Amino acid sequence: MPCPMGVEIPRIFAKWNYSYMYDLKDNHSYKKLVEENKDASQCVNCRACMDKCPQNFDIPEMLKRAHDD
Repeated sequence: MPCPMGVEIPRIFAKWNYSYMYDLKDNHSYKKLVEENKDASQCVNCRACMDKCPQNFDIPEMLKRAHDD
């Protein structure tokens, strides 16, 4: 963070984890990020986040999966 496109990476992953843990199919809190244009679909795959990730996750790919879910 911060993402140059304003993607709320930690919030997206937190919501994705929460919906997975509790088997939620309709995550209304993620829709708020969509309305704010801070959701995973805003990722342009610039990969700037990759330099900052201590776990070396493929964040753009994970964002795509989170958004699709």
